[in-house]
Amino acid sequence: MSGGAAEIIEDGSSGFLFDPKNFFQGLEKLELLLDPQLRGQMGRNARQVFEERFRVERMAEEYWRTLARLVAAKTEGFSE
Repeated sequence: MSGGAAEIIEDGSSGFLFDPKNFFQGLEKLELLLDPQLRGQMGRNARQVFEERFRVERMAEEYWRTLARLVAAKTEGFSE
């Protein structure tokens, strides 16, 4: 998997990933979440992952770096 849930969820740490076509695998993962301590820890882990990867400042920095690379690549093309 790339992007989507796999980009946000760290399987077994901040949530669970499973094949949506595999009902029993999904059921097993859901049963694990009956443990309130596991749910709490996964929630804290998910919050930390989100804040590290998706906070506004970091996203803005990523956009600026991408924009700078695009401008540099476009500028190089004009110098020829």
